[in-house]
Amino acid sequence: MPTPTFTAPPAAPSRMNPTGFPAAAEAMMGWMPTNVAEMTVAVTWMNDTANTVAGQAAAAAGAIGAIAWVSGTTYALYDVRVSPITFFAYRRKVAGGGTTDPSLDTTNWAQIAGTGDVTLTGSQTLTNKTLTSPTLTGPVIDGTITEDIYTITDGGSVDINPANGSIQLWTLGANRTPTASSFAAGKAVTLMIADGTAYSITWSSVAVTWVGGSAPALPTTGYGVIILWKVGSTIYGASAGDVA
Repeated sequence: MPTPTFTAPPAAPSRMNPTGFPAAAEAMMGWMPTNVAEMTVAVTWMNDTANTVAGQAAAAAGAIGAIAWVSGTTYALYDVRVSPITFFAYRRKVAGGGTTDPSLDTTNWAQIAGTGDVTLTGSQTLTNKTLTSPTLTGPVIDGTITEDIYTITDGGSVDINPANGSIQLWTLGANRTPTASSFAAGKAVTLMIADGTAYSITWSSVAVTWVGGSAPALPTTGYGVIILWKVGSTIYGASAGDVA
């Protein structure tokens, strides 16, 4: 049944318009039977729609524990069964039975599951998904990795944290003594440091164990590239050279 519609009522009769009152009253009285008929249709439609929605809701809830479809079995309207072919759930559209799997019988069955099956052990392609702190075992990366690039805000208190980005740019505004209080084991960061006007960094608060035994000197122009990584409780560091 299509969604009911209603005929708009005529202008109501008004005592302020004695001359037009009889005609307006007659028009209103003529409209009322039409409205009653339309309301009767609407009430039936609302009742049928409510029953349909209730049945669909019950079927959807039942789909959580739906059992497999069996060929030749007679099913009631709104019964839900799982196709042995697709493993999706289907709702019975009309009462009856048959020997055709629900996935192949769109006349009598309607799919109520999604079109993309995602299972714990299945293989799926995820697009534009964000994974927060996932544990990946033996991942195979097909393509390139885009690393986060972060610009450190220079100041008297700078804490180096790989979580801000695996590549970090830092232009010194004075001699600095950074910390690394949030540097977790297993993390690494590549620093590109511009010394500004011959400034320097004191690494004592980070307690870096340097490859070669000593901290690298920063270039007077361009960037000094320094790699820091943490194993256990030790932060190691090495110079990757200078770049313009």
